[in-house]
Amino acid sequence: MSAQQTGGRECVTCRQEETLREVAQRLAASGQTAAVVVARDGRAQGIVSVMDLLKAAEADLERVRVAQVYTPQLVAVGSGDDLGTAAGRMLQAGVHQVPILAEGRPVGMVTGRDVVEAVAAWPDGAAVRRFRLRGADVAGVGRLLAGAGALLSLTLVGAAWGLPVLALGAVLWAAGAQAARGERRQVACPYCRQTAAVRHGQADFTCPSCAERVRVLYG
Repeated sequence: MSAQQTGGRECVTCRQEETLREVAQRLAASGQTAAVVVARDGRAQGIVSVMDLLKAAEADLERVRVAQVYTPQLVAVGSGDDLGTAAGRMLQAGVHQVPILAEGRPVGMVTGRDVVEAVAAWPDGAAVRRFRLRGADVAGVGRLLAGAGALLSLTLVGAAWGLPVLALGAVLWAAGAQAARGERRQVACPYCRQTAAVRHGQADFTCPSCAERVRVLYG
């Protein structure tokens, strides 16, 4: 499933010369938390988020222009990218949404909530295949997100994002743990240096080469 098929959310756009008041009104009407800054030809130039608005809240929003606060380093996905790619870029960049671009122009927006809803519908282990990670890695990312979401939920500024991040973390944690139970990895015997396949979480194994009992250490 592509990011565009999953998201399908309106992408709010704005121009550099617009005031933050105009952008705030547009975001409030759409329910989005970020607007893509576009040039006259419609190509994306960057992004301005509610956090940028909050940082400028003490200034006169009628005077502050988008050009003064927006982020030109745009994290985005293509219209043909799948949801795993969108989620991975959100995680790597520490953002809560990524615009979908087609020939450089915004055509939609994927948010953390879109990822939560899609991942919750995946069968066990699908998260591991989508993210191309080991189950333990997915579970670890899930734990981190759940903790971050819980902390955000306790703050006024992060309350709007805290629950979606917490939900995403919980889903990934559960999916990763489920997949990890069926995974195996190669462990070298310290006596004969031959390797053997052991399940994730297995405490020890009998080396098939030298028959020694080996304790498995997980780092």
